[in-house]
Amino acid sequence: MHILYIEDDLIDQKLLGRILKDYSYIELHIANSVAEGLEIIQNHKLDLVITDYYIGNHTAEEVVEMVDGIPIVVVSGIEDTEKIELLYKAGIAGHILKPLQRNVIENLIGEFSNLSMNTASIKNEDIQLNLKMLHSYADGDLTVQKEILSDFATVLEECAQKIKSNIEPTNRIEIAEALHKCTSNLRFFGLTQIGLKTTDLEQHCKSEIPFDKIKNDLEILIPTLKNVVKAAKAELILLN
Repeated sequence: MHILYIEDDLIDQKLLGRILKDYSYIELHIANSVAEGLEIIQNHKLDLVITDYYIGNHTAEEVVEMVDGIPIVVVSGIEDTEKIELLYKAGIAGHILKPLQRNVIENLIGEFSNLSMNTASIKNEDIQLNLKMLHSYADGDLTVQKEILSDFATVLEECAQKIKSNIEPTNRIEIAEALHKCTSNLRFFGLTQIGLKTTDLEQHCKSEIPFDKIKNDLEILIPTLKNVVKAAKAELILLN
């Protein structure tokens, strides 16, 4: 597992290095700036990017815009719920507070190291939407909650259909675009594992990996997305 840590503070760099030193399967890459980070991304196949919120003249939102197809976790001292919500909306995969804590990092590694999870094992009854972000973002307004849930279901339904109708080697870009659209929506509702799979498949679609090695995973993902849609619609019924 290859992890990039974009951090200009030497103490924090060493702290993460100490926490991860016992993980023999992890190779940690350190970047002191966003420019260094982008160079590492170009030269390595990364599984996860961890970045400080402020890096030189850049912010985490800018890093999200620059990095495509790799999950990004932001490390910061930010405790403002609204600010954190905006980060998730921008497309981050997670947020952890400074100072870095061993148990938090270990949980993070456990969550993000399983990119090859089998989505076929996810049944409708296993899918639980995390509505914490929804409640906070809507500030208790039921109408807004319904609109967001409805939009979420619509987006995933459209994405599943787009993947299904374009599942040919010549349509890799169209599939990658649909997968990208899925990812941020899935993470907003706490469906991180499925979001990791869509990120992984998006990366594969943009790579030189033979399409027949991707097709099976895409065919498995489609019913999973449909099950998420069912779960969202079930939550909508409860709100009515």
